[in-house]
Amino acid sequence: MRLISIAHRGEAQTTLKALHLKAHPEFPYIYVGSDTAVVITEEGQTKALLRTAKAFELLKPSIMINLGIAGLLKGDFQLHETVSIRTVYAEHEFASITSDDPSAEVDLITAHKRVLTHEHAQKLAPYAHLCDREAYGHALVAKENKIPFYCFKLISDFAGTTDCHEIKDMAKVYSNKLY
Repeated sequence: MRLISIAHRGEAQTTLKALHLKAHPEFPYIYVGSDTAVVITEEGQTKALLRTAKAFELLKPSIMINLGIAGLLKGDFQLHETVSIRTVYAEHEFASITSDDPSAEVDLITAHKRVLTHEHAQKLAPYAHLCDREAYGHALVAKENKIPFYCFKLISDFAGTTDCHEIKDMAKVYSNKLY
Protein backbone atom coordinates (compact mmCIF):
# COMPACT_ATOMS: atom_id res chain seq x y z
CA MET A 1 0.00 0.00 0.00
CA ARG A 2 1.18 3.53 -0.72
CA LEU A 3 0.56 6.27 1.79
CA ILE A 4 0.06 9.84 0.59
CA SER A 5 0.47 12.54 3.22
CA ILE A 6 -1.14 15.93 2.72
CA ALA A 7 -1.42 18.73 5.28
CA HIS A 8 -4.86 20.14 4.53
CA ARG A 9 -8.15 18.64 3.39
CA GLY A 10 -8.46 21.41 0.79
CA GLU A 11 -5.23 20.21 -0.84
CA ALA A 12 -6.41 16.59 -0.65
CA GLN A 13 -9.99 16.98 -1.93
CA THR A 14 -9.31 15.96 -5.55
CA THR A 15 -7.16 12.97 -4.58
CA LEU A 16 -9.75 11.72 -2.07
CA LYS A 17 -12.55 11.95 -4.61
CA ALA A 18 -10.64 10.60 -7.63
CA LEU A 19 -9.33 7.56 -5.72
CA HIS A 20 -12.70 6.90 -3.99
CA LEU A 21 -11.09 6.78 -0.55
CA LYS A 22 -13.20 6.28 2.56
CA ALA A 23 -12.56 7.72 6.01
CA HIS A 24 -11.19 5.31 8.58
CA PRO A 25 -13.92 4.69 11.20
CA GLU A 26 -11.66 5.37 14.19
CA PHE A 27 -9.26 7.95 12.70
CA PRO A 28 -11.21 10.37 10.46
CA TYR A 29 -8.00 12.01 9.18
CA ILE A 30 -7.00 8.74 7.45
CA TYR A 31 -8.69 7.78 4.18
CA VAL A 32 -8.27 4.26 2.80
CA GLY A 33 -8.71 2.56 -0.57
CA SER A 34 -7.61 -0.80 -1.95
CA ASP A 35 -3.96 0.11 -2.61
CA THR A 36 -3.69 3.76 -1.53
CA ALA A 37 -4.33 5.68 1.67
CA VAL A 38 -4.20 9.38 2.45
CA VAL A 39 -3.40 10.91 5.81
CA ILE A 40 -4.38 14.53 6.36
CA THR A 41 -2.01 15.83 8.99
CA GLU A 42 -2.98 19.48 9.50
CA GLU A 43 -0.36 22.20 9.69
CA GLY A 44 2.98 21.79 11.44
CA GLN A 45 5.76 19.28 11.80
CA THR A 46 4.53 17.80 15.09
CA LYS A 47 1.02 17.01 13.80
CA ALA A 48 2.55 15.66 10.58
CA LEU A 49 4.81 13.35 12.53
CA LEU A 50 2.10 12.10 14.91
CA ARG A 51 -0.64 11.55 12.35
CA THR A 52 1.71 9.97 9.81
CA ALA A 53 3.06 7.63 12.49
CA LYS A 54 -0.50 6.56 13.35
CA ALA A 55 -1.22 5.86 9.66
CA PHE A 56 1.97 3.77 9.45
CA GLU A 57 0.98 1.81 12.54
CA LEU A 58 -2.45 1.00 11.08
CA LEU A 59 -1.62 0.45 7.42
CA LYS A 60 2.02 -0.67 7.17
CA PRO A 61 2.59 1.08 3.81
CA SER A 62 5.48 0.18 1.51
CA ILE A 63 5.99 3.68 0.11
CA MET A 64 5.34 7.25 1.30
CA ILE A 65 4.51 10.22 -0.92
CA ASN A 66 4.15 13.71 0.52
CA LEU A 67 2.14 16.18 -1.57
CA GLY A 68 1.54 19.80 -0.72
CA ILE A 69 2.23 23.45 -1.27
CA ALA A 70 5.41 25.34 -0.48
CA GLY A 71 6.66 28.90 -0.42
CA LEU A 72 9.48 29.96 -2.71
CA LEU A 73 12.63 31.15 -0.95
CA LYS A 74 15.04 31.35 -3.92
CA GLY A 75 15.65 30.05 -7.42
CA ASP A 76 14.26 30.32 -10.93
CA PHE A 77 10.90 28.67 -10.39
CA GLN A 78 7.40 29.68 -11.44
CA LEU A 79 4.39 30.02 -9.16
CA HIS A 80 2.13 26.96 -9.46
CA GLU A 81 5.04 24.83 -10.71
CA THR A 82 5.30 21.39 -9.10
CA VAL A 83 8.76 20.10 -8.21
CA SER A 84 10.23 16.93 -6.76
CA ILE A 85 12.13 17.46 -3.52
CA ARG A 86 15.68 16.14 -3.12
CA THR A 87 16.42 16.93 0.53
CA VAL A 88 14.18 18.03 3.38
CA TYR A 89 15.74 20.05 6.19
CA ALA A 90 14.29 20.89 9.61
CA GLU A 91 14.53 24.46 10.88
CA HIS A 92 16.17 24.72 14.34
CA GLU A 93 17.64 21.21 14.03
CA PHE A 94 20.84 19.96 12.50
CA ALA A 95 18.91 17.40 10.48
CA SER A 96 18.08 16.49 6.91
CA ILE A 97 16.53 13.58 5.02
CA THR A 98 17.11 12.85 1.35
CA SER A 99 14.20 11.58 -0.73
CA ASP A 100 14.37 8.48 -2.90
CA ASP A 101 13.95 10.42 -6.16
CA PRO A 102 17.40 10.35 -7.81
CA SER A 103 16.40 13.02 -10.35
CA ALA A 104 15.19 15.57 -7.75
CA GLU A 105 17.24 18.76 -7.54
CA VAL A 106 15.18 21.00 -5.26
CA ASP A 107 15.70 21.34 -1.50
CA LEU A 108 13.03 22.25 1.06
CA ILE A 109 13.16 23.37 4.67
CA THR A 110 10.32 22.65 7.07
CA ALA A 111 9.84 25.83 9.06
CA HIS A 112 9.03 25.83 12.75
CA LYS A 113 6.31 28.47 12.21
CA ARG A 114 4.65 30.13 9.22
CA VAL A 115 7.06 32.19 7.15
CA LEU A 116 5.20 35.51 7.23
CA THR A 117 8.04 38.01 6.92
CA HIS A 118 10.76 38.73 4.42
CA GLU A 119 13.31 38.49 7.26
CA HIS A 120 12.25 34.93 8.15
CA ALA A 121 12.35 33.91 4.47
CA GLN A 122 15.87 35.39 4.13
CA LYS A 123 17.01 33.43 7.17
CA LEU A 124 15.83 30.13 5.59
CA ALA A 125 16.95 30.82 1.99
CA PRO A 126 20.61 29.72 2.44
CA TYR A 127 19.38 26.20 3.26
CA ALA A 128 16.74 25.48 0.63
CA HIS A 129 14.80 26.65 -2.41
CA LEU A 130 11.38 26.18 -0.78
CA CYS A 131 9.78 26.08 2.65
CA ASP A 132 6.77 24.29 4.10
CA ARG A 133 5.53 23.30 7.55
CA GLU A 134 5.21 19.48 7.42
CA ALA A 135 7.55 17.59 5.04
CA TYR A 136 10.30 16.87 7.57
CA GLY A 137 7.80 15.14 9.89
CA HIS A 138 6.56 12.92 7.04
CA ALA A 139 10.12 12.15 5.89
CA LEU A 140 11.23 11.24 9.40
CA VAL A 141 8.44 8.68 9.81
CA ALA A 142 9.27 7.11 6.43
CA LYS A 143 12.97 6.97 7.31
CA GLU A 144 12.30 5.41 10.71
CA ASN A 145 10.11 2.77 9.03
CA LYS A 146 12.71 2.16 6.32
CA ILE A 147 10.42 2.75 3.35
CA PRO A 148 10.95 4.93 0.24
CA PHE A 149 9.99 8.58 0.60
CA TYR A 150 9.03 10.95 -2.22
CA CYS A 151 7.98 14.57 -1.87
CA PHE A 152 6.31 16.80 -4.45
CA LYS A 153 5.55 20.45 -3.75
CA LEU A 154 3.50 22.95 -5.70
CA ILE A 155 4.97 26.43 -5.36
CA SER A 156 2.07 28.49 -4.04
CA ASP A 157 3.68 31.82 -3.19
CA PHE A 158 6.81 33.80 -2.43
CA ALA A 159 7.59 32.98 1.20
CA GLY A 160 7.16 35.91 3.54
CA THR A 161 5.03 38.01 1.19
CA THR A 162 1.64 36.34 0.78
CA ASP A 163 -1.54 36.50 2.85
CA CYS A 164 -2.50 32.97 3.98
CA HIS A 165 -6.13 33.62 2.99
CA GLU A 166 -5.06 34.00 -0.64
CA ILE A 167 -3.50 30.55 -0.51
CA LYS A 168 -6.57 29.02 1.17
CA ASP A 169 -8.79 30.49 -1.55
CA MET A 170 -6.73 28.56 -4.13
CA ALA A 171 -7.15 25.16 -2.41
CA LYS A 172 -9.28 23.59 -5.15
CA VAL A 173 -6.88 24.71 -7.89
CA TYR A 174 -3.87 23.43 -5.92
CA SER A 175 -5.67 20.15 -5.16
CA ASN A 176 -6.34 19.55 -8.85
CA LYS A 177 -2.72 20.30 -9.78
CA LEU A 178 -1.31 18.09 -7.00
CA TYR A 179 -3.49 15.15 -8.04
